[in-house]
Amino acid sequence: MAQLVMFLSVVGLTAALAAAWIYALVTGRFALIGPLIGVSRATRPVSYVVLLAVFLLSVAFGVGASAVAGKHAFPLQHIPGPPAAGYAEPSKTKVPERANAALGYFPASLMRTTYTCRENGNAPVLDDWEVAWYSRHLAAAGEPSLLEAVKQGTPRRDVYRFTWLRSFEKPIIIRIERAKSGALLMTASRLSGMGGYVPGSIEARISKDLSQDEAHQFRRALSAANGLRLKAVSCRWGYDGAQWIFEGVDRGRYRYVERWTPDQGSVRALGLVMLSFTGWETEPLY
Repeated sequence: MAQLVMFLSVVGLTAALAAAWIYALVTGRFALIGPLIGVSRATRPVSYVVLLAVFLLSVAFGVGASAVAGKHAFPLQHIPGPPAAGYAEPSKTKVPERANAALGYFPASLMRTTYTCRENGNAPVLDDWEVAWYSRHLAAAGEPSLLEAVKQGTPRRDVYRFTWLRSFEKPIIIRIERAKSGALLMTASRLSGMGGYVPGSIEARISKDLSQDEAHQFRRALSAANGLRLKAVSCRWGYDGAQWIFEGVDRGRYRYVERWTPDQGSVRALGLVMLSFTGWETEPLY
């Protein structure tokens, strides 16, 4: 809030100064503005030049100050573009893993394996900034680490999770796992924050067994996505949009697939099917 007040104050002051300079230039009335810069009617030709120069400097200062204040009041979201998905041999590089150490949601191998895209060159499948971003939302939803379960040998049944992070909308996280009875159990959480910023807290949660029809829809969509045996990332990316993040544990093996704002394909179809089970509002859908 303090940053917003600062931003609006700078914009208001700049607008007021600009209006005063324009008034003086148009009307030639320097009673208020002239004394501030030492000019008067007696030096009107010079006054016009001086006032014009001061006006331009004021606008330049105001724009610069507003940009600085606005950056703090409305921080731009940075969504790193996913690297290429497999047309270059992966290389191993050292990437900081401190962001992942505390929660352990994602394997370090994803931070060391890099691919190449024309737009952004070599980049890891996940960098430590993305790991911290995604982990904050999973932790806020009280989600377990599928990776840790694999490491400890505890998952005896398949588990799949969809994390939907839209820049300016409420985050939704859906987990589907097979129970001992063979039924599919869904746990879905909706957070109060925004996917591109702070996660907020849990505002809605659903736990239910999927009906036979829902279970059939899910298995069919999962099969179309090859059980998440896909390239981890693609070269499609942008600033603002939505991260469609899928994790899976299949026969004790962890799988990871991420897409940025997919508008077609099996990954999008799988996400839409899982969202449909919640009954929640999903607009705007991107």
